[in-house]
Order: sequence, then C-alpha cells, then structure tokens
Amino acid sequence: MELELLSIGDYQFKENFLQHIHEMVNIELEIGDTYNILFDKLRKEFEDSPEKLEAVNRWITMNQDDQEDKSVFDTIICGEEECYASFNIYP
Repeated sequence: MELELLSIGDYQFKENFLQHIHEMVNIELEIGDTYNILFDKLRKEFEDSPEKLEAVNRWITMNQDDQEDKSVFDTIICGEEECYASFNIYP
C-alpha cells in the first residue's frame, strides 16, 4: 500500500483528483496543527489496519527528514468550513 498527500485545504478539493483516487481518507486539521500532530492523527486513524498503518508509517518516515515541529498549517484559512489533509491510499 502507498499513501500520497493530495492536498491540504477544503474537503471538496479532492474532487479535482477523482480519476486517481483508490481510497480517500481525510484527516481533520486545526489551525496551528504541526506535521507531528498530523502524523499522530494518521497513525490513530489506521491503528486497526496493519497494512494501511505500514503505508502510513512509510509516508511519515519519508516526510520526517529535517522536519521541525512547527505550525506548518497556520496559514490555512478555514472560514466556515472544516479543514482537512486529504490522502489517497493505493493497494
């Protein structure tokens, strides 16, 4: 399995990628969430699925190089809508 970050933004943004989606998962973000918080939310989302958790952990490892725990998502403007990081899972 592979995990790919498609977008960070409004939930409906994933429609731009419909032709490529195998399985979509959206992780809700708060303003000020860091990459490390996103990593924790991803692991929790897939804690009951060992195969998907392995893909998540590979993606996290790839993205942890030189990663600082800073508020990388603080520029998200949510407005009235919820904000998500959208991931595509491939078999």
